[in-house]
Amino acid sequence: MAVIKDPQHPWISLRARLRAPIGPFSRWCGLLFGVTSLSPTLLPRSPLMQGVISALCITIGLAIGAGFAWFAQRLLAAVHRPVPRPLGRHGGRILGAAVVLAVVLGGVRWVGSQNAQRRLVSMDVLAWPEYLITLVVTIVVGVLLFLLGRLAAQGIRRLDRAVSAALPAPIAALGGALVVATLIVTFAQRIVIENFVSWANSTYGTVDDGTPPGITAPTSLLRSGGPGSLVGWDTLGYEGRNFAGGGPTVEDLRGFAGADATVLEPIRVYVGIKSVDDGVEDAAAAEADLAVAELERTGAFSRRSLVIATVTGTGWVDPVSAAAFEYMHDGDSAIVATQYSYLPSWISFLVDLDKAAANGRALVAAVTARWSQ
Repeated sequence: MAVIKDPQHPWISLRARLRAPIGPFSRWCGLLFGVTSLSPTLLPRSPLMQGVISALCITIGLAIGAGFAWFAQRLLAAVHRPVPRPLGRHGGRILGAAVVLAVVLGGVRWVGSQNAQRRLVSMDVLAWPEYLITLVVTIVVGVLLFLLGRLAAQGIRRLDRAVSAALPAPIAALGGALVVATLIVTFAQRIVIENFVSWANSTYGTVDDGTPPGITAPTSLLRSGGPGSLVGWDTLGYEGRNFAGGGPTVEDLRGFAGADATVLEPIRVYVGIKSVDDGVEDAAAAEADLAVAELERTGAFSRRSLVIATVTGTGWVDPVSAAAFEYMHDGDSAIVATQYSYLPSWISFLVDLDKAAANGRALVAAVTARWSQ
């Protein structure tokens, strides 16, 4: 069997590129992004999810650092200036110490902040060994992403050589950077983001079609999805059904307020994204109008208090806050909410941010306009 030893052979060259050391600036950027990924979050994360997120952040940091260093080196070479090395030969040791410090202190900070959040939402706290899962996942996923990045960099270097052969060095550096940035953005939008959104929609769309355990369609006229409702029970979504089919009963409210108190059945109005036609031009306005019609049907505007509830990405309405409001007002209340997405908040923040704002504005405007009449 022949053994390839020619350093110019494409396979040898590719293998050498994959094994090439990471530049110091790239390593510092990767460390900075990795530490940032351990910052406190809006919602608790599992060790597995945190590992994936940290790997993505570190890889992005390495890529940004490599891109910036490459561009700076090209510019310095064009003006015949040496590449500065501020840390000298001790840079590797300093970086190694910084990595160890970041892993230890970052872990302490992450576990502490995650457990504080988990206690607030009544979730099981994390044990310290679970942080090891995060580290292992970060390393495994990070290595895979790094290898993919190196393969992409190999193609970018070939492009750089082709551009440099045809253009002066300063123009080639700027042109190459623009081409690389365009390719990265196009790849991210066309391949990564679109496929990720497609996966998220198919996965969480199936969840949204379900119904929480123990929740059934209401028999009350004062609930969306119940008898006479303008909104079908099957269109409310998972969290909409949880909201419309849950909450304290009249007996619960009377037990809290006292036997002599005047207690009413609370009104709960919810409109899901499937409650309006798919082809409607302004879905937020259509949902808001339907919600106002539901409020009219249930007599919500005659209640002492009415709350416009904003939902999370999945359409979730905080059940504790909703129930507390109804207990405070002896059921003489109404709560209205509309759904704009069925994706988790961290995904909807990335892909449905405009929808969230439009949904909130449309509902507030529609209810306020009717309330002020």
